[in-house]
Amino acid sequence: MKRPPHPCGPADAAHTSLGTTPYEMRPATREDRTAVAALIDERIVHPSTPECADLDADRSALLNRLGGEERGEPLVWLLCEDEVIVGCALVRSATPEGGWSSVQRAEPALFISALFTRPAPGVLTGRLLAWALLDYAARLPAKDGSVLWVRGATSSETVMRYARDVAGWAVADTVLHHHRHVHLLQRPAEQVPGLRAMVSPRRAT
Repeated sequence: MKRPPHPCGPADAAHTSLGTTPYEMRPATREDRTAVAALIDERIVHPSTPECADLDADRSALLNRLGGEERGEPLVWLLCEDEVIVGCALVRSATPEGGWSSVQRAEPALFISALFTRPAPGVLTGRLLAWALLDYAARLPAKDGSVLWVRGATSSETVMRYARDVAGWAVADTVLHHHRHVHLLQRPAEQVPGLRAMVSPRRAT
């Protein structure tokens, strides 16, 4: 399996030399609803967004869980640049059904139920948010055992191929679920070298 490339390159030198980071990852609050909804709507209608039957359902699920927690951890995380929200993700504390085996569901894992980023040509915001979630999962305190995996699923062939061939995610399986093929994706939870030079984490207060 490919490992993510080092996310801190020469273009980031100005930020790191000043002791600042260009992005912040923080838990969402209910007050973020208007900004998050606008970001998701912009992404859904953007021409570059791959067709996916679940986008509206994912939108509702994410917005309904703003400010919520599961097992003491935030359900929705935001990636911000200069306090402007550029990405959001709904992260569950366990692997759901829908094609995953009972053995897989028993493994400590985080599951990315929905992920949206603001369209920005040439800016890999989605990959940066995914790196941040891999790193976050690896640093979680071991309550019922350390998190082993970060997982997700998509019915989009385009998203699956990008995740597998470019971003380094493994396709655990492709299953028939609710009369359509769903690709099950996973990566080991692992700390990402150099990430803190790009993304500063902020815990819930």
